[in-house]
Amino acid sequence: MQVMVSRQRRWGNEVEYSAHIRSVPSGKTALLVSELAGAIPLTRLKLHFLLPGGKTPDTYTGSAWRGLLGHELKRSSCRFLPATPCDGCTYQQDCDYSLVFETPRPPGTERMRLYPMVPHPFLLAVAPDNRMAAAASVTVDDPLNGGTTRSLELVLTLIGKPATLRSPALVDALRIGALAGVGRGDFPAKLDKVEQEDTPGSNEWREVWTSPGSGWRLQAPKVICEEGLVGGPLSLWFPVPLRLKGDRGLVKPGSFKFADFLSRLARRVSTLAFFHGNGEVKGDYRDLMERARQVQPENIDLRWYDWQRRSNRQKKMVAMGGLVGRVTLQAEDATAFWPLLNLGQFVHVGAGTAMGLGRYLVSFSPADSRANGFSAAEGGQG
Repeated sequence: MQVMVSRQRRWGNEVEYSAHIRSVPSGKTALLVSELAGAIPLTRLKLHFLLPGGKTPDTYTGSAWRGLLGHELKRSSCRFLPATPCDGCTYQQDCDYSLVFETPRPPGTERMRLYPMVPHPFLLAVAPDNRMAAAASVTVDDPLNGGTTRSLELVLTLIGKPATLRSPALVDALRIGALAGVGRGDFPAKLDKVEQEDTPGSNEWREVWTSPGSGWRLQAPKVICEEGLVGGPLSLWFPVPLRLKGDRGLVKPGSFKFADFLSRLARRVSTLAFFHGNGEVKGDYRDLMERARQVQPENIDLRWYDWQRRSNRQKKMVAMGGLVGRVTLQAEDATAFWPLLNLGQFVHVGAGTAMGLGRYLVSFSPADSRANGFSAAEGGQG
């Protein structure tokens, strides 16, 4: 196996060195993970918001952004009254809100036939690292608002071509909703510009939108960049709750197993590929899981992070707690799963992915204190 440090990846003020594994695992597992990684074309948009009043959110806002998006998207998309239920609507299969936010199972599809809805073709991530702490903001030049103002970034990932074609509607909904205020403190935010990542994972961004009426310069969705954060030892860092359900209920720190994690990730990727990507990915999933069960993490440093969000639909607080921290694997154990682990950084895994939960970063750098720097004060309802 050859590991070559190749470039830097920068998000906000944080920099991590990248590496590229040159070895190619053999057998059915290698073929399946490679096909899974190449079955989902993505469009990643970075939305730059200005905070004219200088006010910044005091807690994690992923849930608030998701709620804002749904409210504004339905208001702008629904041909009837916004309060009209989507179930049974004539336009259910041809509506921005329904297809992106409700995502009903296509007629005549046997897969997930016991469920009326399928996984959403979008997810949000609060930059720079999507932690549960208050969203990071930076000071930027803004002559129109007294010289400087605060700015924050929101990354919108769209899965597949149909979702990408609806990206202008989604961004416009976020733009309009943010003006009225986001989060528990209702801080107003003004969309300044939108950038698109040239190839998912490349960290090369170009401007595609600057103002209403300026038009869009979107590229077609692409599969992830081959390079990524991998090496030895291989670390999976979970900055926000990873909420996984196992055979015996929620996976807790003492019951985490790599095979359970990979099983949920492979299932999510396979389902996204079927409904939103390049189609069904067939392969020997039993062989994949048998190989995963052989992986024994070098170190598991996880703890439970208790978090709740307010559900306007259910009119109550909903528990969304999960695992945060770091899991370290030997590179030789994880090499066979690298394409799938790499993709998982961008599509997340577990519950609450649309609001940014289940996100993880892959790194070969030594474990640091970031994964353990959580406190009860960093939680919130979003």
